[in-house]
Amino acid sequence: MQALLAATVAEHQEDESRPCRQALRGALVTPRERMSAEQRAVLEFLQS
Repeated sequence: MQALLAATVAEHQEDESRPCRQALRGALVTPRERMSAEQRAVLEFLQS
């Protein structure tokens, strides 16, 4: 499992043009100020 993760990370490319990079843009309806700190952390991770 670790080898698979390492290979995936090694091949990572920043490409904002890919649709999957924008998938969350319109998906959230909960305002950030109503999210818990943990929810905001997960969201920030997914958006990075």
